[in-house]
Amino acid sequence: EWLRIAGYKIFADGVPPALTAWMYEEYPGHPGVYGSLVLPGATDAEKVQNLTDVIIYMHRKGYQLGIHSCGDHSNDVVVDALTQALADYPRPDPRHYIIHGDIVTPEATQRMAQWNIGVNPQPGIKYVFSDFGDIVMGPERNARHFCSGQFIDAGVWTPISSDAPVVYPNWKQYVETAVLRESQASGTVSG
Repeated sequence: EWLRIAGYKIFADGVPPALTAWMYEEYPGHPGVYGSLVLPGATDAEKVQNLTDVIIYMHRKGYQLGIHSCGDHSNDVVVDALTQALADYPRPDPRHYIIHGDIVTPEATQRMAQWNIGVNPQPGIKYVFSDFGDIVMGPERNARHFCSGQFIDAGVWTPISSDAPVVYPNWKQYVETAVLRESQASGTVSG
């Protein structure tokens, strides 16, 4: 009677530095490596179905979902699953959101705005690891990494967080980084 669980965190994929965020394009210097979903399944289709089933089940139970999703392929799958859950089982103000949203396609961003799906990026990760992002993801993808402006312009609710202890929680620096997109190490602007 004293405890209420309002929501759950679900992991969809990994992270770009570990080459485990699920991307449409392979990681530079790693032929055939795209990352993957982290749910059980022998094939990508089975993993997608398992993630979709979990999202729909938890949504139907009335929980708010925060879904760790980094890669553009993973984020498209998460948005597909959330919009299916919201369309099939409407309920007022569920406030589902993507945690991280490192790389999100413009199309997924528009659908997030349409369905009131939020995103919680971490500009501190961009600040600390931006130069490494060029190596891991390539300069073009790194330029689209944690694009808070893309979300805000589309009307997606976009709080930010530090993801501590991954990076030190310095809110002033991370608000600045969300706007200026400068690397801590080199000062290079990314995107």
